[in-house]
Amino acid sequence: MVLPLDTTFIRANRGTAPRQIEGLVGAVERERGRIAYFSAPASDPESCVRLGKNTLKVVGFSASTALVALTDGARNVQCLARQMGAPAKPVTDWFHQSMRIQHVEAVAQAFPEPNRSLAASRRSILRKIERMHHRLWPTFGTDGRANALSKAERALKGELKTYRGDPKPESWKARAKTLRQSLKKLRYYVESAQTNLVNYAARHRAGERVGTSLVESGAEFIVNARMARSQHMRWSEHGAFNLLQVRTADINRTLKATIMAA
Repeated sequence: MVLPLDTTFIRANRGTAPRQIEGLVGAVERERGRIAYFSAPASDPESCVRLGKNTLKVVGFSASTALVALTDGARNVQCLARQMGAPAKPVTDWFHQSMRIQHVEAVAQAFPEPNRSLAASRRSILRKIERMHHRLWPTFGTDGRANALSKAERALKGELKTYRGDPKPESWKARAKTLRQSLKKLRYYVESAQTNLVNYAARHRAGERVGTSLVESGAEFIVNARMARSQHMRWSEHGAFNLLQVRTADINRTLKATIMAA
């Protein structure tokens, strides 16, 4: 059984602190196509855990069921996953790692190419970062990923030097510094992960989920379609909780039965 968890933000009432309410969105998948959602403000952990356990029970969770939690690595979300019955270290979902890698790729794309030698160097940088991306996909564990990132940094070291004949050496130097910082942040994220970094390629080949795409899409309906910033609405924590229950009941197709029972 898979338990992906993620958070999103809702605008809080004016004059309240904090100015945004962090909302937890969770999904429980017993098998492909059989999904149940739950959601509550993350600042109310008791409700989050209660709703999570209830949703697990609805889809048939028991003491003998193997449960895999997928999170973005946030400690409060990891703690909630453990309280719901997940293992001590949830799996870090691939989506959030991939987003950080894409940021590194975007920095590399911005390198200038005023002459032929710098254009060739830019292409070489992009190839090496793409190779790093592909190496991280099947790599297992924190140590393996940290080693892959260290190899990428060493491979790029020569490419990031300032070239003679560059009409604007400061521009290349600034981009090189930004790229080094981006790689450093990516490595810090990997090395400080308090979750399991698995072989995502093997999980994908086995038909198992590697990311929190279920809750990403669920959050669009549950939160963003009605409570996003573009709606210009602000919420109290109590009001947000109540509407989240209506939205999750709607997506779970239990709203009518809930209203009739009330």
